[in-house]
Amino acid sequence: MKFLLFSDLHYEPGLWDGGTWEDLHILQKHAEEENCDFIIHAGDFCGGQANADEYIKAYNDFHIPSYHCLGNHDADKCTLKKRFKSSKCPRTTITLTARATAW
Repeated sequence: MKFLLFSDLHYEPGLWDGGTWEDLHILQKHAEEENCDFIIHAGDFCGGQANADEYIKAYNDFHIPSYHCLGNHDADKCTLKKRFKSSKCPRTTITLTARATAW
C-alpha cells in the first residue's frame, strides 16, 4: 500500500503564501507518478472561504481516492457544517477542540 500525505496547502486566492491550483496539480501528479493507492490531506487545505468549493471538488473528484482530515483553518470563514459537507467527510466525523491556556 502506498499513499501521499500532505498538509497545510492553505488555498486562499490573493493570499501571498496561499496554495495554488498549480500546487494541487503537482501533488496529484506526484501521486500518479508514484502509483499511490490514495491521498490524505492532513489539515488546512484551504483558508475556509466559501469560494474554495471548486478547489475542494477538484481534489475530491481526482481519480485516485482522496481523503480529508480537517485542520484548524479549514473552516475559518465558513461553518464547520459547510466544510464537512464540501469535503465529503463522513457523518461519523468526530471533532476535537482545544482550549487555549494562558501562561
